[in-house]
Amino acid sequence: MKKLRWAFVFFLLAAITTAEAGEFDLSETSPREVVSIPGKNIKAGMFRYDYQEVNEGKIEDESTNKAGIIVNDEVIYYVSEEGMEHSGVDPGGDNNFGVYKDYVLMDSWSHWSSHNRMMYLFRLKGTNVELLDMISMGYSGGKGEMYGSDFMSVIDGEWTESPPTPAWTKVQDIDNDGNPEVKIVILPNAIPELYLEIKNDRLHVDLNPALYKPLFEREKLKKRKKKTSAYYIYGFLAGELTLDDIKVMSESREGQRERIISFLKYRDKWDAAFHNHGGDKPVLLKKYIKKGR
Repeated sequence: MKKLRWAFVFFLLAAITTAEAGEFDLSETSPREVVSIPGKNIKAGMFRYDYQEVNEGKIEDESTNKAGIIVNDEVIYYVSEEGMEHSGVDPGGDNNFGVYKDYVLMDSWSHWSSHNRMMYLFRLKGTNVELLDMISMGYSGGKGEMYGSDFMSVIDGEWTESPPTPAWTKVQDIDNDGNPEVKIVILPNAIPELYLEIKNDRLHVDLNPALYKPLFEREKLKKRKKKTSAYYIYGFLAGELTLDDIKVMSESREGQRERIISFLKYRDKWDAAFHNHGGDKPVLLKKYIKKGR
């Protein structure tokens, strides 16, 4: 069995908005993938983007999706890469949304890689929009090499397929430090749960022990003969266990001890890895919406 470790790649970027020539031909989008921002004539979500591509001398119709925000049904601000109709920053669906003051958060599967998830952080400024940060799960090498896996924000409540309704994630200042948090899970097993916080207009891993104490207490209440990986991870992040404690207590079967120690040992590298742009250079483009759609 291949040993699985966790790794992360985050994209660090400036709040860039570039006006682009032409109009955005807005196609119909499922209500599951778009939300209306309360109190504003603003919609956020995933929108289909049609374009043409020359292939072996022939013009072919193609399409992708763009993560974006529509203001007053007139202008769309969307994430892309300059000079590229489609790229690795395009979303693929199953979006989760969060709103906190003037921040709008959205995470989605990648359009071009369904096993890779992305999260976008926007800020609303009147009728203008800024892209503050974008993160994506990926691969990280080097000493203590770790293999990539996916993440997803934790949904607050329920969403339905019929009728289709959007999924919301809770964004709030849980530890009362002035910076709002959002909870994510690492897939495919939803272990561990981690917190991200919006700090200085960027997404960062929040390692405040107070956030992980309730998770550790929850694991302690579970009656199991052998402790789970979550028990050791939350215990460490809560400040209740040391790496030496875990070395003594954890099982070596299926690489559990090695996996946990490696994951926690490099915790101070998580943010740096999260903000490794990975070659993609996302920017926020602006277009007027084509009339008569």
